[in-house]
Amino acid sequence: TYFKWDGINDGFLIQFAQNNPGNASLTLNSLGNTAQLQGGFLQYNSQTDNDHYLFDTILPNIWYHVIYSYDVSSGDIKLYVNGALVDSDNYPFNQYYNVNNSPSRIGNYHFNQFYFGGNIAMSQIVNGVLSPNNSCDFNQPHPDAIGYWNFNEGSGNTVTDLTSNGNNG
Repeated sequence: TYFKWDGINDGFLIQFAQNNPGNASLTLNSLGNTAQLQGGFLQYNSQTDNDHYLFDTILPNIWYHVIYSYDVSSGDIKLYVNGALVDSDNYPFNQYYNVNNSPSRIGNYHFNQFYFGGNIAMSQIVNGVLSPNNSCDFNQPHPDAIGYWNFNEGSGNTVTDLTSNGNNG
């Protein structure tokens, strides 16, 4: 995701919801003059839902390129900001989380709340482990992209998925 925060409102950049492997999100929590960027993953573990987050601090009115990556096979999770690894951890995969087929969202949470304050220029969801070395440029989808949306179409209220998957929003 490539975005610029307005410095005022926090909210969800992207909410990826599917039954397999689970629910991942990038959110911003305003802390006054800065915001806390959170990359998170939710999976079901025995009797409870478990959220696990990685963090970084961002400033308003600056463009950021963010990659949140989760490797189901190793449990490695990584958060990259502008090509630099800013946080990482290991969160072993336990069990798929059933999100009841809630739609994925860009710019808000799946209950039409927590709208992101700022600009999003591009966002994509990739079925694979990403790093700055194997991500693509902003002008084309990654070969393993489930969806790729660039928000410069200029008019209308539908953003077109530029992959062949047809995940228009």
